[in-house]
Amino acid sequence: MVKKIFGFLLLILVIGMLPIAIAAEETVDENTTRELKAFTTPFGAQVRMLQLEKSITRNIIVGTQVISVIEKNHPEEDLTQAKTKLDEMEALLETVKLYNINDKDSNTLVIEFVAMKKQAIVITQEFKQITREILTAEDRQEIHSKVKDLDKNQLNNINHAIKLTIRAHNSERINSMFKNIGFDANKLIQRIEEGNITKQEVKEMTRNVYQDLNRERKIQAWNAIKENTTRRIIAEKALIQRAKVQGMERFLQMDGNRMQKLNEWMQNKTQDLNSERFNQITQRIQKRSEDLNNIINNLNRRRGGMQ
Repeated sequence: MVKKIFGFLLLILVIGMLPIAIAAEETVDENTTRELKAFTTPFGAQVRMLQLEKSITRNIIVGTQVISVIEKNHPEEDLTQAKTKLDEMEALLETVKLYNINDKDSNTLVIEFVAMKKQAIVITQEFKQITREILTAEDRQEIHSKVKDLDKNQLNNINHAIKLTIRAHNSERINSMFKNIGFDANKLIQRIEEGNITKQEVKEMTRNVYQDLNRERKIQAWNAIKENTTRRIIAEKALIQRAKVQGMERFLQMDGNRMQKLNEWMQNKTQDLNSERFNQITQRIQKRSEDLNNIINNLNRRRGGMQ
């Protein structure tokens, strides 16, 4: 009986660990709720912040092309409001890029993440509402064609950083699980870090490790993993509940300071945002690639240290 229960619990645990999922009116919708579970670990929090940065960056890329196409095809349209929304997205992106997760606890992280994600959604919706009626089917096709190539080039580094951080997060959780059953998982961890193992292979290796344990060790392992899983589920529920209670409050606070934040951001820029807009935004996004290289190098060093 213990064997069956342990096997079921173990498979559920492994399935839940690999991999992290790559990510309106409710502050914490169903998708965001799933995302918040990752904040129980530092690497999980870093993944979510990088994914939020990617989402905002892509919205800026699309928004820039929308304005460029409208200015070309519909020069009579007043785009002052749309450009302001794009500036707001850039200001928010700056906040996300500079956000330091290392000096904050999980509760603070989930509240801030929910608020920033909510603000990104609201600004994007406002931008779309302004430009939706102007764009024709031909305009949308032109925008889609341009954005497709830009996505590949400008989002390459951030995609790579996300991939490596997901691997680090997964290996950390799997390593923690195997420590609970007293098994050296260095080879398995190395394969996860390198990205050359599937979820099914992890399940099979886990099952084989369990089969090699004697009855007493199986019971001990089951108890340890059960306790660890219960702790994790309780922690995840607590984080989600805190985000639901305080996330909206933080969002409303941030939303009330949007114009002030935008003014401060624009004053710190030494260049004219209204001149050669596309080139300048592109340069700033590309500059971020240099910062992401530091994240990638740190993760690679971490992986090298485990070998």
